[in-house]
Amino acid sequence: LFVIMTTSSTNALSSIFPKAHHHIPKSQTHTFFDASIPPVLHAAQNELIHVETYDCFHGLVTPPSSSQDDDPSAIVESLTREQLNPVTGPIYIEGAKPGDWLAVTLVDIQ
Repeated sequence: LFVIMTTSSTNALSSIFPKAHHHIPKSQTHTFFDASIPPVLHAAQNELIHVETYDCFHGLVTPPSSSQDDDPSAIVESLTREQLNPVTGPIYIEGAKPGDWLAVTLVDIQ
């Protein structure tokens, strides 16, 4: 499985990663792993997948642009568990069975 990960949203997949077979937008995130969450994508082995993801703060913490902006550490302290560490997916890989090991190659991170 080959993956490119970006943090920017785009509808024009070809402009970011033209060789990708699939694209998963960062709107397909969860903040926990659970087998009851249905796959957002079914992919074959060795397909290229463009996965958009958020940073660990779900994009809610940004550097201050002026001295009047909120202190980023105060924002971090106010976040709830449901706002932290979002994961994109899950992705179902055709032919993989429970207990299989999957090798993932990160082609690029932007």
